[in-house]
Amino acid sequence: MEIIIGSVAIVADALHAMSDVLTSIGVYVAGEIASKLADKEHPYGHGRIAVLAELFIPMALLLVSIFKCMK
Repeated sequence: MEIIIGSVAIVADALHAMSDVLTSIGVYVAGEIASKLADKEHPYGHGRIAVLAELFIPMALLLVSIFKCMK
């Protein structure tokens, strides 16, 4: 891909921006789910989904980094 564009920095910045968008969407969705009130299946609420969102962000960045290093 660097051959077409001519700059590794531009490709790296594009991948970083893409990961920012994906993680932002993930955090938004997790926030919406976490704000739900307790129900019969989840008597303590849905707040723990925030922990999964916190794991999603570094995993997405790690996958982007691995993908970039393998190219």
